[in-house]
Amino acid sequence: MSSTFQSFVGVDLHQCTVTLAAVDPLGEKISQLKISTKSTGKIEEWLTALPRPVHLAVEACPFVEWFIDRFRPCVDRIDIADATELANRRGKRRKTDRNDSLDIAHRLARGECPLGFIAPAELMQLRKLGRHWRCLSRLLARSADTYWEIPSWAKLYPLALAALDQYAQQKYRQPLTALSDEQMIAILGGLEAGNLAEFPASADGTTLDQAVLFKTFRRHCIQGCLSAPRWGGNDQGSVWKALGYLQPATDLYPHQ
Repeated sequence: MSSTFQSFVGVDLHQCTVTLAAVDPLGEKISQLKISTKSTGKIEEWLTALPRPVHLAVEACPFVEWFIDRFRPCVDRIDIADATELANRRGKRRKTDRNDSLDIAHRLARGECPLGFIAPAELMQLRKLGRHWRCLSRLLARSADTYWEIPSWAKLYPLALAALDQYAQQKYRQPLTALSDEQMIAILGGLEAGNLAEFPASADGTTLDQAVLFKTFRRHCIQGCLSAPRWGGNDQGSVWKALGYLQPATDLYPHQ
């Protein structure tokens, strides 16, 4: 039993629903909630209404990352509960979402819940960027048989990004990755209007038309947000969830 936290929350997470149970340090149930994963505002209200401080553990599953990102600020500590070890400790009993969430909360209150590692927010962001970079690298390495524009993208992007970085160095005395939001917006606005001064018209035999570059970037950003996560964007289908499409990607797009 812990005297540090006043509420212990166990979470059983699924694609379309989530069940949360909260107990006090003595293991007495405070509240329980089963709700659609789309109702993030109501989940936040439920969490923030609990006696503070709050320790939460969510049972590990393939799509847990969005839940951690979204609700980490609502609690004082958040952990992943080891699903395999939990199953071993529970043995053969009737498995329901309400039972599972309450079991995690009770184990957490007793200090007996098997926990995994959750990286700090900065490291999680680096991991996401790494995954996106690997997906992008694999995509650009494919041939025109996959999609006819891929070879031109593979040639265009390194040249365009190098030209933009050079422009940032000249204009702001720092690399593209170090620019503020306002500076980046100014560059994108100039790129869209085609009036970035001293921006090269071509590089290595490839035309770098500013307006065309902007349209290419914008089109790929939109595609990245709405396409299947396996292409490197729409992390864990988060944009689909925001639009109300909560089914797994294989159900939405069986041909992909």
